[in-house]
Amino acid sequence: MLRLAQELVADPEKLVRAVERDRGLMETFLDFVRGLKNRIAIRLSGSERAMLDEAERTLVNLLRGEAGSVAGEKYSFVRATDAEQIARAQELEAQGENAKTIWSETHLTRDGGGAWVREINDRGAKPRPDGDARGEKGGRLADYLEHPELYEAVPGIADINVKLGMLPESEKGKYSSKKRMLHFAEDTFKNKSMSDIMHEVQHAIQNEEELATGGSRKLAYAALVSDAYEAVKDTPEFQSLQTKEERLHYLEEAAAKQAGAPDIETAATNGYVNLGGEKMARQTAKRWYYTKDQREKTWPDVAGNVLDKSVESQRIVETLERIGYTEDEIEAFIKNWGDKSDKQTAKGIL
Repeated sequence: MLRLAQELVADPEKLVRAVERDRGLMETFLDFVRGLKNRIAIRLSGSERAMLDEAERTLVNLLRGEAGSVAGEKYSFVRATDAEQIARAQELEAQGENAKTIWSETHLTRDGGGAWVREINDRGAKPRPDGDARGEKGGRLADYLEHPELYEAVPGIADINVKLGMLPESEKGKYSSKKRMLHFAEDTFKNKSMSDIMHEVQHAIQNEEELATGGSRKLAYAALVSDAYEAVKDTPEFQSLQTKEERLHYLEEAAAKQAGAPDIETAATNGYVNLGGEKMARQTAKRWYYTKDQREKTWPDVAGNVLDKSVESQRIVETLERIGYTEDEIEAFIKNWGDKSDKQTAKGIL
């Protein structure tokens, strides 16, 4: 896979021909490149990561027919406010119409929490690497990103703090709702990495507009293990286990089985990517290269699961207590909840 991506980047003409022959296949290949980056990011060297980034950018531009460009028909999702549109969407829903039909007529769809959302055009979005979009250097989103339509739709988001600096190699950006801050790699705005920028901005929009939010693999892990505990806690097999390690391992295996996954790591990853907020942010990036016609015809699947971090934090604490972990061990897990790589589960922290 890495070799194929390298060949395509090294020979742009080959990539152009591939897109011309089978656009659908190249869209699938783009999704695969993005998935590969997420799955094996921790094992990629700097040069391999850069090569996959270049393959992704090249594919996006070619699929949009604008090689070398970073502007275009890209869309973010915000809460719908048009009462007439919402009423029509609800009417269609009551008539039994599916989400795709509702989208084709109203351009509205529900997020993971059930809220009606619409798209806004990101065509006017322009990165400002020096943070001087408002005339003098600042540290807020509106200083680093020109985006009149977004700030009109979600006024408060303009003043979200932006921090530029080092991130783990597998991360390009992250959003902290607690700090109300977007954190990007140092050169994100300089490189005009709009897909990465708008993915994280979408998470900020979710928080500002109280839409379904994203999460992490650890959050999904916590929910899976807690659910498994409730399902097996009274079984003779579970009650016969003697140590906390045996109990946790049993719960992880039970959680993976319930999720239809081969192991807990895969189950947690699947749980994470199927969170409503994560699906919405990925749709924001995926629809980057869509034409206006494609956007209107293609329903964005932004519905997904919703997990409350505070609720799941409490549940995993109670679960770990009940299977024998000490207060100090549990405290270490909670302390590192938001700081460790998403690749780690509680088992790796305890």
